[in-house]
Amino acid sequence: MKYEELKLRWEMCLEKIEEQESEIDRLVGELKRTLSALTLISEGLTVLDIMATVARPSEFEILFKDYAPFSNIMATYFPKPKKERKRKQPN
Repeated sequence: MKYEELKLRWEMCLEKIEEQESEIDRLVGELKRTLSALTLISEGLTVLDIMATVARPSEFEILFKDYAPFSNIMATYFPKPKKERKRKQPN
């Protein structure tokens, strides 16, 4: 192989490593947030206390999707915008 080919392959490998590192960092962040929420649960805090520690409603949803009153909590604190209905014009 020529030097240029080896250099190109090396640069491609470095790019792949950087992509994987950023994905690992993202996953580690999610894991840390999940562990902190689970720690709060083990300490007996309420779901609303835990929700206050979570950055985004989607993260809260992932953590508590199987929790029974979850849908009521989400509807109360993170209401979804209502879609406007289009009214039919009379002919």
